[in-house]
Amino acid sequence: MASPTKYSLLLERVVIHLSNVDSEIGQIHRYERVVDNKDAFLNMFRMPEKDNRGRYPIRGWTISRTQTPGEPSAFGELQRTYMFILRGYWGLEDGAASELAFQDIVERVMDAFDDERDLQGQAEQYGVGPTSLDSFELRQFGSALAHYAEISLPVIVTRNISYAA
Repeated sequence: MASPTKYSLLLERVVIHLSNVDSEIGQIHRYERVVDNKDAFLNMFRMPEKDNRGRYPIRGWTISRTQTPGEPSAFGELQRTYMFILRGYWGLEDGAASELAFQDIVERVMDAFDDERDLQGQAEQYGVGPTSLDSFELRQFGSALAHYAEISLPVIVTRNISYAA
Protein backbone atom coordinates (compact mmCIF):
# COMPACT_ATOMS: atom_id res chain seq x y z
CA MET A 1 0.00 0.00 0.00
CA ALA A 2 1.31 3.44 -0.92
CA SER A 3 2.15 5.88 1.83
CA PRO A 4 -0.20 8.85 2.31
CA THR A 5 0.43 11.87 0.11
CA LYS A 6 1.17 15.29 1.58
CA TYR A 7 -2.30 16.35 0.42
CA SER A 8 -3.92 13.47 2.34
CA LEU A 9 -1.97 14.33 5.49
CA LEU A 10 -2.83 18.02 5.27
CA LEU A 11 -6.48 17.27 4.54
CA GLU A 12 -6.73 15.07 7.63
CA ARG A 13 -5.19 17.83 9.80
CA VAL A 14 -7.60 20.41 8.35
CA VAL A 15 -10.58 18.12 9.11
CA ILE A 16 -9.39 17.54 12.69
CA HIS A 17 -8.76 21.23 13.26
CA LEU A 18 -12.16 22.21 11.83
CA SER A 19 -13.97 19.61 13.94
CA ASN A 20 -12.44 21.10 17.10
CA VAL A 21 -13.63 24.66 16.43
CA ASP A 22 -17.14 24.40 17.90
CA SER A 23 -19.61 21.72 18.95
CA GLU A 24 -22.11 23.15 16.43
CA ILE A 25 -19.73 22.91 13.45
CA GLY A 26 -21.83 20.13 11.90
CA GLN A 27 -21.02 17.42 9.39
CA ILE A 28 -17.57 17.62 7.75
CA HIS A 29 -16.93 16.10 4.33
CA ARG A 30 -13.42 15.62 2.95
CA TYR A 31 -14.50 16.49 -0.58
CA GLU A 32 -17.14 18.44 -2.45
CA ARG A 33 -20.36 16.45 -2.31
CA VAL A 34 -22.39 16.12 -5.51
CA VAL A 35 -25.76 14.42 -5.92
CA ASP A 36 -28.54 14.84 -8.46
CA ASN A 37 -31.16 15.72 -5.84
CA LYS A 38 -30.97 18.92 -3.78
CA ASP A 39 -32.87 17.39 -0.87
CA ALA A 40 -30.44 14.45 -0.77
CA PHE A 41 -27.62 17.01 -0.79
CA LEU A 42 -29.11 18.80 2.22
CA ASN A 43 -29.50 15.53 4.11
CA MET A 44 -25.71 15.13 3.98
CA PHE A 45 -25.47 18.24 6.15
CA ARG A 46 -28.23 17.57 8.68
CA MET A 47 -27.25 17.27 12.31
CA PRO A 48 -27.97 13.82 13.78
CA GLU A 49 -30.00 15.25 16.69
CA LYS A 50 -33.14 17.36 16.63
CA ASP A 51 -33.10 20.97 17.73
CA ASN A 52 -35.55 22.50 20.23
CA ARG A 53 -38.13 22.86 17.41
CA GLY A 54 -38.01 19.15 16.58
CA ARG A 55 -36.05 19.62 13.34
CA TYR A 56 -32.71 18.29 12.19
CA PRO A 57 -30.74 21.50 11.55
CA ILE A 58 -28.56 21.90 8.47
CA ARG A 59 -24.96 22.45 9.47
CA GLY A 60 -21.90 21.27 7.66
CA TRP A 61 -18.72 21.82 5.70
CA THR A 62 -16.86 20.48 2.69
CA ILE A 63 -13.12 20.81 2.15
CA SER A 64 -11.51 20.92 -1.28
CA ARG A 65 -8.23 21.99 -2.82
CA THR A 66 -8.48 24.61 -5.56
CA GLN A 67 -4.83 24.91 -6.54
CA THR A 68 -1.28 24.20 -5.43
CA PRO A 69 1.23 26.57 -6.98
CA GLY A 70 4.86 25.65 -6.43
CA GLU A 71 8.17 27.40 -6.72
CA PRO A 72 11.77 26.57 -5.89
CA SER A 73 12.67 27.96 -2.46
CA ALA A 74 16.32 26.89 -2.12
CA PHE A 75 18.63 24.40 -3.75
CA GLY A 76 16.93 21.04 -3.63
CA GLU A 77 13.72 22.40 -2.08
CA LEU A 78 10.32 23.18 -3.50
CA GLN A 79 7.73 25.31 -1.73
CA ARG A 80 4.07 24.58 -2.43
CA THR A 81 1.05 26.55 -1.28
CA TYR A 82 -1.96 24.27 -0.91
CA MET A 83 -5.07 26.40 -1.38
CA PHE A 84 -7.93 24.78 0.49
CA ILE A 85 -11.48 26.03 0.28
CA LEU A 86 -13.81 25.42 3.20
CA ARG A 87 -17.47 25.61 2.20
CA GLY A 88 -19.94 26.01 5.05
CA TYR A 89 -23.70 25.42 5.07
CA TRP A 90 -26.03 26.58 7.85
CA GLY A 91 -29.82 26.32 7.72
CA LEU A 92 -31.71 29.60 7.66
CA GLU A 93 -33.86 30.28 10.69
CA ASP A 94 -34.74 33.97 10.76
CA GLY A 95 -36.44 33.92 14.17
CA ALA A 96 -33.27 32.52 15.73
CA ALA A 97 -30.98 35.02 13.95
CA SER A 98 -29.22 32.18 12.15
CA GLU A 99 -27.14 34.59 10.07
CA LEU A 100 -25.54 36.00 13.20
CA ALA A 101 -24.89 32.51 14.58
CA PHE A 102 -23.25 31.41 11.33
CA GLN A 103 -21.24 34.63 11.07
CA ASP A 104 -19.84 33.79 14.53
CA ILE A 105 -19.04 30.21 13.48
CA VAL A 106 -17.28 31.48 10.33
CA GLU A 107 -15.25 33.89 12.45
CA ARG A 108 -14.29 31.09 14.87
CA VAL A 109 -13.19 28.89 11.96
CA MET A 110 -11.04 31.67 10.53
CA ASP A 111 -9.54 32.50 13.93
CA ALA A 112 -8.77 28.85 14.65
CA PHE A 113 -6.79 28.44 11.42
CA ASP A 114 -5.14 31.86 11.66
CA ASP A 115 -3.99 30.95 15.19
CA GLU A 116 -2.64 27.57 14.01
CA ARG A 117 1.11 27.44 13.49
CA ASP A 118 1.84 24.30 11.45
CA LEU A 119 -1.09 21.81 11.45
CA GLN A 120 0.65 19.46 13.85
CA GLY A 121 3.95 19.54 11.98
CA GLN A 122 2.55 18.99 8.47
CA ALA A 123 3.05 22.59 7.26
CA GLU A 124 5.85 25.13 7.49
CA GLN A 125 6.06 26.85 10.84
CA TYR A 126 3.67 29.84 10.59
CA GLY A 127 2.69 28.55 7.14
CA VAL A 128 -1.04 28.26 7.85
CA GLY A 129 -3.28 31.12 6.75
CA PRO A 130 -4.17 33.88 6.73
CA THR A 131 -7.71 32.82 5.90
CA SER A 132 -10.04 34.88 3.72
CA LEU A 133 -13.83 34.91 3.64
CA ASP A 134 -14.50 34.91 -0.11
CA SER A 135 -18.28 34.59 -0.04
CA PHE A 136 -21.15 34.75 2.44
CA GLU A 137 -24.66 34.49 0.99
CA LEU A 138 -28.00 32.71 1.00
CA ARG A 139 -28.51 29.73 -1.28
CA GLN A 140 -31.54 27.58 -1.96
CA PHE A 141 -31.26 23.79 -1.74
CA GLY A 142 -34.46 22.04 -2.67
CA SER A 143 -37.12 23.60 -0.48
CA ALA A 144 -34.66 24.99 2.08
CA LEU A 145 -32.69 28.20 2.32
CA ALA A 146 -29.24 28.01 3.84
CA HIS A 147 -26.45 30.42 4.63
CA TYR A 148 -23.37 29.59 2.58
CA ALA A 149 -19.76 30.65 3.18
CA GLU A 150 -16.47 30.06 1.38
CA ILE A 151 -13.24 30.44 3.29
CA SER A 152 -9.85 30.24 1.55
CA LEU A 153 -7.09 28.62 3.57
CA PRO A 154 -3.51 28.67 2.25
CA VAL A 155 -1.08 26.13 3.73
CA ILE A 156 2.62 26.34 2.86
CA VAL A 157 4.75 23.21 2.64
CA THR A 158 8.42 22.83 1.72
CA ARG A 159 9.70 19.54 0.43
CA ASN A 160 13.04 18.23 -0.70
CA ILE A 161 13.21 17.34 -4.35
CA SER A 162 15.49 14.93 -6.14
CA TYR A 163 16.81 15.41 -9.62
CA ALA A 164 17.95 11.78 -9.81
CA ALA A 165 16.73 9.87 -12.83
